[in-house]
Amino acid sequence: MIFFKLFEGCIPVEGATRGMIMDTQRCRYRFIPKSLAAILLSSKTYNIKKLIKEYGKQNEQHIKDYFNFLVANEFVFSTDTPNHFPSIEKQYKVPSAITNAIIELSKGSSINTTITALEKLDEVNCKAIQFIISEYTEIERIISYSNRLKLTSIEIIDKYEPSKIKKYDKLLKQYGKLLSVTLHSASCDRINYSVEDKYKPLFLIKNVINQKNDCGKINPFFFSINLETYLESINFNTCLYKKIFIDDLGNIKNCPSCAQFFGNISDTTLEQVLNHPDFKKYWNITKDKIDVCKDCEFRHMCTDCRAYIKDPENIYSQPAKCTYNPYIAKWEGEDGYVSIEKCGKYSRRKGFVVDENKVNALNNELWGG
Repeated sequence: MIFFKLFEGCIPVEGATRGMIMDTQRCRYRFIPKSLAAILLSSKTYNIKKLIKEYGKQNEQHIKDYFNFLVANEFVFSTDTPNHFPSIEKQYKVPSAITNAIIELSKGSSINTTITALEKLDEVNCKAIQFIISEYTEIERIISYSNRLKLTSIEIIDKYEPSKIKKYDKLLKQYGKLLSVTLHSASCDRINYSVEDKYKPLFLIKNVINQKNDCGKINPFFFSINLETYLESINFNTCLYKKIFIDDLGNIKNCPSCAQFFGNISDTTLEQVLNHPDFKKYWNITKDKIDVCKDCEFRHMCTDCRAYIKDPENIYSQPAKCTYNPYIAKWEGEDGYVSIEKCGKYSRRKGFVVDENKVNALNNELWGG
C-alpha cells in the first residue's frame, strides 16, 4: 500500500481561518485550507483511499487536489514503508544558560564594564550578541575582543553616517563572527554588498531604530522560518527564553523594554541573575498559550513580546503591537481589516472569547464563505 508522508522539515500549522505549511528547509511557507491542515495534523502518514473512505466520496476530488498540490510543492513523498522514516525529536535543548544577549553601548559606557559583560556571557556559552550603539567610539576594540570568544554571531545596530559605511565594511571583512551591520536613519533603504561575503550584509534603512520603542512590533519582515525557531516556539517563549539585556550602564534586564532590573553586570554574577525567581518568569510561555496567538497560523515563526501586552495583568495576553487579525486573515492596512476587538471580547478569566457569529459574518463578507 502506498502512503504519503510529510517531509519532517515541512510543518503544518492550523489557524483560526486558514492553515499553512512551514517549509523549514527552504525557509518559506504556503497557505493551505483549514481542512487540509486538519488532515495533515491528524496523522503522520496518509493513504488516499483511506482518506476518501473517511471523508466521503463527495470529497474525493478535493483530497486528490490537495495531495497533487503537496507533491508539486515537495511537501510530501510517497513510500510503501512509512515506518522507516522516524519523526524528529520535538524537544528544544541548547547547551547554554544564556543563548543571546543585547548589549547597549553609548558615550557613557565603560569599556571595562562591557568587557566584564562579555567575559561573563562567555562563561555561560552565550552564542549570539547584538550591540545597540549610540555615539560610541570603541566599537572596534569590543568587536576584536568579542571575536576571540566562543560566541558564533555578532550583530551591530548603529545610526547612519556616511563615514560609517567604510568603517563597518572594513570590520565585516576583518572579523569573521561579525555577521551583519544595520545603519538606521539613512536617506534610503538598501543593502550594501561591497564586502566579499554576500552573506554578511550592511543594511541601510530609513526608519529610526529605538530599541525600547521598537520592541514588540510584529511584522512579517521579522518572521523566522526554520526548524530551530519552530522547536523553540513549541517549547519556550521565542523572545525571552535564555535572553538577556545589558544597558549602557551595565544594568541587567530580560529585554530593553522590560521594567524589572536584576542587578548590574559589574557586581552581579549571571548565576545570581539566573537564580532570581522573576528572571525566568516568561521563559515557558509558548505561543500556544497566548491569547489570540494560539489561533494564529504564523505563531511558530513569530517572535513573541511580553513587555507590551494588551492586558498587563494577564501574562498570557496578546502582544499589544501585533496588527494581524487571524480570525479574518488580514493585516492592519489591508482592505477589509477590522481589529481583534470587533471579533469577540476579552475576559480576565477566559482570555479572548471569539464571537463566532460576528467572525462568520465578516469572513462571508470578505471571502464569500
